[in-house]
Amino acid sequence: MAVEAVEGGAVKERRLRVPTLTRSDSGFDLRNTWQIAAGALLMPFGLIVILLGWYGAAHARVDQQQIPYLISGGFIGLGLMLGGGLMFWAHWLYRIYDQADLQHRELLDAINRLGGVGGGNGASAASAAPGRLVATASGTNFHLPDCSVVKGRRGVRTVSASEAAKMEPCRICEPLVHS
Repeated sequence: MAVEAVEGGAVKERRLRVPTLTRSDSGFDLRNTWQIAAGALLMPFGLIVILLGWYGAAHARVDQQQIPYLISGGFIGLGLMLGGGLMFWAHWLYRIYDQADLQHRELLDAINRLGGVGGGNGASAASAAPGRLVATASGTNFHLPDCSVVKGRRGVRTVSASEAAKMEPCRICEPLVHS
């Protein structure tokens, strides 16, 4: 979350972050590329196996000799073509995932440009009323006093705005949203 803290006149800000994908700076992503290559090899190879099975069955003299060619060529070739099609489909799914991730990043960037979560309505740790934020004795998160994490717990301390700026907000009571 974007939290602004004023310490000696300096403003510090933590930005919302999304974990990065495996994509490198060059834009080449091996995770997606190998599926296209595998699909592009498996589908024609499956067609070749089917044609070889048909060719073997077409040149067999007796009907009993045709059946093994048709079964092995047909099923193996069909399996290879199906596997190649699944590789193309998996690539398509990864593309959808990457597009959704890009949209999430752009949304978080827009939120950060607008001033963080809460739309700049004073919902920052620095603007929270003193004595309204608490934390456990060794805690790294600040909470509202009625949060289920700290309610009825011993060793709860009051947190100042400057201390809260160095801590993370609780994800259960969301003190930045409710302050």
